[in-house]
Amino acid sequence: MMKINWNRIRLIIAREYVTRVRQRSFLLGTFLGPFGMILFMFAFVWITLETRTETKVLVLDESAKIQDRLYDKDYLYFIKMHGTLQEAEQRCKDESLDAILYIPKSDMLSPRGIKLIGVHTLGKQEKDRVSYALDKAFEQARLTELHIDKEVFESISKEVPIEVISKEDGEEHIGRTEVAYGVGYISAMLMYILLLTYGMRIMNSVNAEKSGRVVEVMLSVVEPFELLLGKIVAIGALSLTQFAAWVFMGSWAEIGISIWAQSRLKGLSMAAPQSGMMNSAMNTGAMRVTELSGALQDIHIGQIILVVGIYLVLGYLFYSALFAALGALNNDGEGGGIPSFVVTTPLLVSFYISFQSGASPNSGLSFWGSLIPFSSPIIMPTRLAFNPPWWQLAISLGLLVISIFGAIWLAAKIYKAGILMNGKRFTIKEIVRTFKQS
Repeated sequence: MMKINWNRIRLIIAREYVTRVRQRSFLLGTFLGPFGMILFMFAFVWITLETRTETKVLVLDESAKIQDRLYDKDYLYFIKMHGTLQEAEQRCKDESLDAILYIPKSDMLSPRGIKLIGVHTLGKQEKDRVSYALDKAFEQARLTELHIDKEVFESISKEVPIEVISKEDGEEHIGRTEVAYGVGYISAMLMYILLLTYGMRIMNSVNAEKSGRVVEVMLSVVEPFELLLGKIVAIGALSLTQFAAWVFMGSWAEIGISIWAQSRLKGLSMAAPQSGMMNSAMNTGAMRVTELSGALQDIHIGQIILVVGIYLVLGYLFYSALFAALGALNNDGEGGGIPSFVVTTPLLVSFYISFQSGASPNSGLSFWGSLIPFSSPIIMPTRLAFNPPWWQLAISLGLLVISIFGAIWLAAKIYKAGILMNGKRFTIKEIVRTFKQS
C-alpha cells in the first residue's frame, strides 16, 4: 500500500498556491473581475431606471365606452379623439404619435375588430402595456353594463390564501414553496458554474505542465497521488481566494448601487403624486418583503449556506480529479475536446435534473440524484431548502467523500499513464495498456 507523505503534499500546495497567486493574470483577474461586475450592476440598474420609452397612443373609440377608462401610466399616454380612421392616421403623423388604438362598436362581452396600428413596429413592452390598460378598461365597462358593483366584484375575485405547513419531528414549520424553490435553483446554478469553471482550470493547468515536460521532473521525487492532490487543493484554495475577493468587493459595490438606486426611486416617488392604488401597492410590497424575510428564516438559510459550502468543496475535489485526468490524457491540445465531454455531461445533466428536483424534491429522480456522487453536489443543494431527512444527507456526503478518494487515486494512475504516453497518438487500447503498467 502506498504511504502518503503529507509533508510533501503541504510543500506542493504551498508552491502551487504562492506561484500562481503572484502571477499577473491572477492579480488582474481578481481586481478586474469585480470592476466588470460593478459596471454590469450599474448598467443594469441604470437601464432599468433611466431608459423608459414614452408611448403616445391615439384612441379612436367608436363605442364611446372605453376611452374614458384608459388611464395614463408608466410612460404610456392616451390621447382621445373623434373622427374617422383616416383622420386619426393623419393626426398621428402630424403630431408624431406612436400608435392608433382603434375600437369599433361591438359587444362588450365579445369585442371584435380592435386594432393597434403602430407608426413603427411596436416593441413587446409597448404592446403589453397597451393590452393591459385595454383589459382593465373593458373590465370596468363590462361591470357597468352588467350592473355589477366594482367592490363586490373585487371581493369575490380575490385569490384564496392558503398556508402550507409541514410537520417534521413533531413541530410545525411554515412552508414557503416558492422561496425554497428559488433558493434551490440559485444553489444549483452556482454549483454548476463553479464546479465547471474550477474543473476546467485544473485541466488546463495539468495540460500546460505536461506540455512543458515539467511534471516528469516532479514525479521523480513525489508520487502522482501526492502531486495531484497538492495541485487540486492549491488551485481550489486559489479559486476560493479569488472568489472571496470578488464577493467582498462586489458586496460593497452592491451596497453603493442599492443606495443610489433607492435615492433615484425616492426622487421619482416624490416627483409623482401617489394615489391610493400606489400606496396600496407600496404597502403590499412591504408585506411581501416581510414575508420573504420570515420565509428565509424558516428554511434556515444559514444552515443551507453552510451545507452548500461543504458540497462545493467536496464536489470540487471530486470533479477536479476527473478534470485533471482529462488534462493528463490531452496530448498537446489534440483530442482534448472529445474526452472533456465525458465529465461535463454529468454536470450538465445534473443541472437539468435540478429543475425537476426543485419542483418535486421527493421524487425518485431527485432522491437518487442527490445520492449519486456524480450528481449529488448539484441535486442535494437543490433539495436542502425542502428539509430532506438527515439520513439521506449523511449517505450523500459519505458516498461523495469515498468517491473523492477513489477519483483522486484513479486520476493519479491516469495522470502517470498520460505522462508516459506524451507524444503518442491516443487510442483506447493504448490508454488501457499504459494504465495497467503504471
